[in-house]
Amino acid sequence: EVVQNFEPPEPPKPSPSDFPRVENRKAVSRHISRERSQVLAFECKKRDDFRCQVCGMKFEEVYGELGEEFAEAHHKKPLSHLLGSVKNTSEDLTTVCANCHRMLHRMDGKPGDVARLKAVVKRHRHRNGM
Repeated sequence: EVVQNFEPPEPPKPSPSDFPRVENRKAVSRHISRERSQVLAFECKKRDDFRCQVCGMKFEEVYGELGEEFAEAHHKKPLSHLLGSVKNTSEDLTTVCANCHRMLHRMDGKPGDVARLKAVVKRHRHRNGM
């Protein structure tokens, strides 16, 4: 009877400070990922000569041989905004460097984000005499 009425204490909830410096722990996760076409990405990057269409950076010019044929392809319209599977073309993507790609993903995911970010980069370069 005592055991049946006994409520075990709730286990303590972990706080962010419980593992402040722990990295590289193995974890199993389940999530949905969206397939991307490597062919379209390569066509896009080749079309743009592997040059960032926002800031103009070309990895090969900075890193030499290590940077040859290196860049990232950005979907002008985020895949998450599309319904179902779509058949894109390389014109639906643009070539960007890793930094500009991250900045684009901080934006709204709206048409014109690439042009807006390009204007931001141009304005700041002008302001800083670059």
